[in-house]
Amino acid sequence: MRIYISHSSDFSLGDTFYRPLKDSRLNTEHDFFLPHENEINPETEDKLRNSDLVLAEVSKESTRQGIELGLASSLGIPIVCAYKTGADSPRSLGSISKYFIEYSGAEDLAKQFTDFLGSNH
Repeated sequence: MRIYISHSSDFSLGDTFYRPLKDSRLNTEHDFFLPHENEINPETEDKLRNSDLVLAEVSKESTRQGIELGLASSLGIPIVCAYKTGADSPRSLGSISKYFIEYSGAEDLAKQFTDFLGSNH
């Protein structure tokens, strides 16, 4: 499965979001695209358009991420919204996703996302 990772560019999530996914068995079973790890370029939109699923870290609001999620939604790509315990996730996300993961830390996120993929995909 091709999974596009989305989050606010104001958020540095290397150790708390990217690393647990890269270190998990998910990384060997799925193809992750981490746009903020690479220079953003026209290929980014193509990667989104060709994704099977979007995992969006939504603990912090972002206009650019909102555009990405709107595009994914309009293309019918399922979106999983993950947010850190205690964060206010925007209520408007319920209109584009029915999948929400509240996580307490890096390992919890990887475990819950693994469980989600096992039960839903």
